[in-house]
Amino acid sequence: MKHLRVEKQIGMGIAKRIGPFLIFPMELTRRSHMQKALKDIKLFRLQGIAAGVLAACAGGALHAQESSSATSDVKLDTIVVSGAKNDSPEAAKEKLRKIPGTASVVDNSAVEKGRAANLEDVLAYQPGVLAVATGGSSANLISIRGSGINTFYAGYARGIRYLIDGSPISGPGGTQETLLTPNGVNYTEILNGTNAFTYGALAIGGAINSVTHTGRTAPGFSVGFEGGSYGYVKARASYGGVSEDGATDYYLSVLHSQRDGYQAEAPVKGIDDVVLNVGHTFNSRLKAHFLFRYGQENYRNGGALTLAQIRDNPRQAATGSYGRWSYSALAVGRLEYTFDDDSRLEVALGLNRFNLDNSRDTSTYSEWPSLYISPQIRYFRTNDTLFGLKSDTTFIFDFTQLNGGTNGGNRVPTGSTNKVWYYGADYSGSRDATIGVNNALHLNERTTLTAGLSAVEVKRSLTASGIIPKTSGLPGQVDYDKWFAVPRLGLNWQATPDVQLFTGLGRSIDPPVTWGFPLTSVRAAPGPHFAYVSHPG
Repeated sequence: MKHLRVEKQIGMGIAKRIGPFLIFPMELTRRSHMQKALKDIKLFRLQGIAAGVLAACAGGALHAQESSSATSDVKLDTIVVSGAKNDSPEAAKEKLRKIPGTASVVDNSAVEKGRAANLEDVLAYQPGVLAVATGGSSANLISIRGSGINTFYAGYARGIRYLIDGSPISGPGGTQETLLTPNGVNYTEILNGTNAFTYGALAIGGAINSVTHTGRTAPGFSVGFEGGSYGYVKARASYGGVSEDGATDYYLSVLHSQRDGYQAEAPVKGIDDVVLNVGHTFNSRLKAHFLFRYGQENYRNGGALTLAQIRDNPRQAATGSYGRWSYSALAVGRLEYTFDDDSRLEVALGLNRFNLDNSRDTSTYSEWPSLYISPQIRYFRTNDTLFGLKSDTTFIFDFTQLNGGTNGGNRVPTGSTNKVWYYGADYSGSRDATIGVNNALHLNERTTLTAGLSAVEVKRSLTASGIIPKTSGLPGQVDYDKWFAVPRLGLNWQATPDVQLFTGLGRSIDPPVTWGFPLTSVRAAPGPHFAYVSHPG
């Protein structure tokens, strides 16, 4: 596909922040006369000591000068000290290197140098990941080592847990794909299989975490434009910065894209996405972060063609083409409290309101209004001692509850907005919960043993209403609630600074999605899928 990209970055003229340190004014208090006298005595002593040191240094310098003819100069090796901000892709890569398994980081700035229309472009070259765009919309077939590959239907993704800034947008109903458009993303973490343990062991494929930009990582005003074949157009604008006192940062990004599509009657009429990110540092211990994101999409599905139709004209529309409109509104508040250099607590609450309106411009309709409520607690403890060895421990509590369901019926007349309801299903109360602990025990400077255990609750509630339970003669209600144990074990050996050997073994669980229950034959809830995964490398 032909592709054109233009981008302009405009600086703000704001001084760059050096390092993650903030300088706070010191409060001066009155001292007693006795304290002042003691201070004067200490100062007098320090002056005497300083004078002695200077004299010794001067004598040493004279001695070195006298003996320079007899000895040659000693040249020390160059020492290079390097580092990265803790919100940079480099810092994320260093963090994932400690995981005994396959995990990778994609720097989205590198992706945006070419086409960056959807997750297919972001994940195209990641090991073990299959990423295929369908229809030019944000709906992508994403599979990690075969997860969810036979359950995708271009509406709600399965088999992988998706997160934004560490907060889940996946839940009991799967993942609505509206928020998967890569807008305002700094970098993307891909954690295969059980390596996503600290993000909740709730998907066989693992987890994909999109970390958004802040005013510190993307300051200034930026605009970008892309264009290509089949009417593809994408435009975006962003603005970020930091307050004068350095305590508050802010970032706003707006995106719009559209395309005509290869197949007839399959245009993406519009993908609109807004990201707002605000952070504030109250003091050296307490930080707050707020994220708001809204995305909506309007497109048509050209329908499936037979082999004969493809040979005749691969761009023709099928008889079953239909329209679809969806939106998602995500709000996440996060507090981070640092007790000391070795312990940190994160508390977050996410609300994700979304809806999917299927079968537009047809004789029927199907709507899926839903709300995910996701509280999250993570506690990090480092530099402890266990069995006489250095130990790092993470405690996890992760919870996502679904309120909502689905309803459908007929459009009278066909293609109109006049709807006649005849069935519905309420999934409210369905939830996924994880309580876990993960420990990294450093056997020596090069070898680390990782062990973890999670207790996972899977609860699914379904109450069907309308004509379906009345005509089927089957019970229209299901209540499924079970707990499962999810263990994990891994070993890392850093052979050289550039070579790492690892192996890992763990259990993954993929809970059933609510919409996977057929309303015409509600008898019992399908159980979750399990996988035991090994990660040698």
